[in-house]
Amino acid sequence: MALIRKMFSAGAVCLLCVLNLLSCGIRALAYDTVAVEIPICCNDVSHETHHTYHIRIEAVSDTAPAPEQDTLVITENDIGYFKVNINEPDTYSYIVYEVEGENPDISYDSRIYHVKLFVENGADGGLVYSIVTSVEGSDSKDDEIEFEDEADPTDNSKTDSVPDADSSSDTDSESSSDTDTSSDTDTSSDTDSSSGSDSSRGSDSSSSQPAAPPHDSSSPDGHDDTDNPITGFIDSVLNGGNAKARAAGVMLLALVFVTVSSLLLKRDSKEAEK
Repeated sequence: MALIRKMFSAGAVCLLCVLNLLSCGIRALAYDTVAVEIPICCNDVSHETHHTYHIRIEAVSDTAPAPEQDTLVITENDIGYFKVNINEPDTYSYIVYEVEGENPDISYDSRIYHVKLFVENGADGGLVYSIVTSVEGSDSKDDEIEFEDEADPTDNSKTDSVPDADSSSDTDSESSSDTDTSSDTDTSSDTDSSSGSDSSRGSDSSSSQPAAPPHDSSSPDGHDDTDNPITGFIDSVLNGGNAKARAAGVMLLALVFVTVSSLLLKRDSKEAEK
């Protein structure tokens, strides 16, 4: 019985020693965590102001640690970093690509980058890493991951959003000058046309009006009546200066005619009685 106890005690001591050795080996194999940074370069976009890129990373290998964030929002002409914490040597694979936006005036970069992280033991017992990238469908390796979107050339929101004040002023001046010139030309044309029309109407009315026949002061029998006071008076009455004078002359002639007729009738009556 005492022998059994001694054997059990010796076995327990050996087991404790083995466990101690295993724990020391495990502690010796543990590594300090290394923070890996994967740089992403986003280029400038012409004809755009404050354009932003949305870049995403996805793990391909099952053992690849998840990045601290899977999407970066990077302003054009800037650099962002995906950060991955690794504590074991291995090769880890990821893909990086741009998430297409909804702006119809932008052609988004469709390249997909394959990223490999090679993590190895360093000379000081820590971990060291290297990054190798390549574009999907290409055998060549790229020095960096970069994206470049392109804007529609007809979209002038960046370069032509603010009109040139001098150009605008010159344009307004030219427009005003053209308007004044046009107004002067139209006025001159209207005036000339109106004058021409009036002159033409005056010429037409003057030429279309028949000329008055010359007055023949001689009598039908060929004797000149200008020396006869009666015919001269009648002629002056009928061809007077104005309407009132002619009316007065006609009344006077009528009165003279009635008086003369009365005298002639009385004379004829007296001669008849005799």
